[in-house]
Amino acid sequence: MGIGDSLKKDSSLNRYDLFIFDWDGTLCEMHSLLRLNEWIKRRLHTWNRTAKIKEIEANRKNLKSAIEIEQTKNEFLAIIFEAAAVFYKPRLHRNAVDLITLLRKKGKRVAILSNGNGGRLSKELGRMGIRDKFNLVVSAKDIGAIKPDPRGLNVVISRLRAKKSRTLYIGDMIDDVLTADLAGIDSCAVSNGFDSHEKLRSAGPTYLLRGLAEFYTKIQ
Repeated sequence: MGIGDSLKKDSSLNRYDLFIFDWDGTLCEMHSLLRLNEWIKRRLHTWNRTAKIKEIEANRKNLKSAIEIEQTKNEFLAIIFEAAAVFYKPRLHRNAVDLITLLRKKGKRVAILSNGNGGRLSKELGRMGIRDKFNLVVSAKDIGAIKPDPRGLNVVISRLRAKKSRTLYIGDMIDDVLTADLAGIDSCAVSNGFDSHEKLRSAGPTYLLRGLAEFYTKIQ
């Protein structure tokens, strides 16, 4: 499917039965931590933002080692990010609750897969009063599968007994697109979080949207 930026209703989004969301930056607005995140990533030399994920995948010989290196960097990033998040009061992106509520009304299953610490996720979801809106919440960190390791997505899909062909992962970073690709499922990149629209475009997601407000408009 080609990448679209229009605000028209997109019936193809309705073909999915399971919608898995990243948390930090995707559902949860984290603007005050964006600069910290970008500064650390530049120092760690994470994934080349001009390289297409498909091109990286084409060289399967080096993909495994590249992912292992990326995971190590992301584990270090997660430690710093978790420490900073303690002092941050999270809030949801506009239309986040409306979107999740709409998906549930449509009979869809909704889950979260995040690199964030499970304790923090539970605390933030509880504080916002939205934990019961999700069928499942999984911390990739807690199961030892920091993204782009696809095992976290596979755990969610297996536990909810979903078909990969009818599962969509929604995230705000290139690593989210790669994780979905390695898990063999479609991806939707939203540029209201950590990575820019153009950076996300370079990864070649199945869908590329400006944010959750556009997602909500398309799936109504």
